[in-house]
Amino acid sequence: MFNWLYQIGEDVGCYSKGMYSHLCGWDVTCSGFFGTPYGNYLGMTVIVATVLALLFFYKLIDSPTKRKVASWWLMALILAVVTFAASYLMIHGSLRPGGACRDLRLTNGDALGLAFFDTLWGLLLAMIVCWTSFPRKLISTNNPFTTFYPIAKA
Repeated sequence: MFNWLYQIGEDVGCYSKGMYSHLCGWDVTCSGFFGTPYGNYLGMTVIVATVLALLFFYKLIDSPTKRKVASWWLMALILAVVTFAASYLMIHGSLRPGGACRDLRLTNGDALGLAFFDTLWGLLLAMIVCWTSFPRKLISTNNPFTTFYPIAKA
């Protein structure tokens, strides 16, 4: 489901081709794509974390502040830390001996690169969702004008 997205991460050099194969489900015996599809799990984790962060910010907190842009970026920083930690811990646990094909030669740098890539596209997803006013006005009553860029009230 998310193979196209993680192919981009591999193409730009965030992690190795071996990590991309591991994300696609290359099994422990190195015989085919019959293993755990970590790419799907990570992709769903990033989407759920982003949606929950936006719902938390726009629905539960929902308080207007004088520093609307700064408060959005604070939420984005918290989202980035949560996404990075979840992604790193999920994929790093699979790199233990016997958890991945030895021929892939996976390293901790691959796990860090993958966590960075997941953090980046999670923040981009949050920015895309907040780009238009419809999602903000749909779920927020007090701060629909709070986003990552300054908005002049019309």
